Amino acid sequence: MGNRMGNSPATPEGTPTAAANAEPAVYSISDQYTMNTDKGWAIPPNPAITASGGITGTYSVGPIITYKYHAFISDNSFIISELAAGNASQPNGVEVLLVAGGGGGEPATLVSGGGGGGGILEGTLTFTSDGTYPIVIGGGGPDSSPRDGSPSTFCGCVALGGGGGSASAAGNPGGSGGGGDQSNSGGTADQTPDAATASGVTGTLTGYGYAGGGPGGGNVGGGGGGAGGIGGPTAGPYPWSPASDDTSGGPGRENSYLNNTPYYWAGGGAGGVSSGRQGAGGAGGGGGGGNGHPGAGAAASPDPLQGYAAGSNKNGVDGGAGGTNTGGGGGGCGWPGGNSAAGGSGICVVRYKTAS
Repeated sequence: MGNRMGNSPATPEGTPTAAANAEPAVYSISDQYTMNTDKGWAIPPNPAITASGGITGTYSVGPIITYKYHAFISDNSFIISELAAGNASQPNGVEVLLVAGGGGGEPATLVSGGGGGGGILEGTLTFTSDGTYPIVIGGGGPDSSPRDGSPSTFCGCVALGGGGGSASAAGNPGGSGGGGDQSNSGGTADQTPDAATASGVTGTLTGYGYAGGGPGGGNVGGGGGGAGGIGGPTAGPYPWSPASDDTSGGPGRENSYLNNTPYYWAGGGAGGVSSGRQGAGGAGGGGGGGNGHPGAGAAASPDPLQGYAAGSNKNGVDGGAGGTNTGGGGGGCGWPGGNSAAGGSGICVVRYKTAS
């Protein structure tokens, strides 16, 4: 059959088979086929993981590889009903993108640093048993104390929420650090690699996060760090200073697990500024910083490659919010004071091969 010759071995005890006198049912789909054995027709093994949960879709990479993805934008579970078996090209590895909620900015009478993007964990986990694996999606940090984003978790791995931006001190630490005020440094990035601890799962995910910007200088809040780079700097020159400052949000990290599109995730929020500066929220959902009057204000990160939602633009002296389900940080308020904005919620995307 299919240019294959030879005698098939006896079916091992315990292998599910059809009755020995059953009608032949030979078939070939993606090189899968039954074999007539001395104990009947053997049922072929499952070639790939069978799973459910979240928002699902499939896409092809090249002519022979197909992936299925699951996107989780709120608390849910990844449910494996059957593991792959009998095909070495289809291991039980699942690629994971886990994004925490971004940090928010701090309301103030002066300027505020932007919130840091949520920490990111990325890599492959291998499942050794079927079952239900809960996922928690972190919310964005509010524009009030403590301003930090909430963590996202999967199989015991924890992505840390982004640090809140500050108007009166250094930025908060977090997955990526929040931006500092005009006189203080940005928060540190605390995201580290994390190993799975859930039963039936092995593997370690790589952590991504960067420090917030600051001090920004006179009437300039530092930009929050992103999962792909530090907060700031924003290139000068300005009429009052030839130097750059640290008001731009750090960029997010690029990842294409969702629909094979290279989206950015967990960009930092821009710091608030005095009139004239143009620091923007980081690509990956970072919100724009507020600006004083007059002045155009900082723009939110552009629409392309944003993932689920771009961060919003500022409104006068108010900062713009981080994008929903991007892990983006919220923008800080501008001079002469206003409202900062909340960070964006996180997301989890998993994908695995279904054919090759």
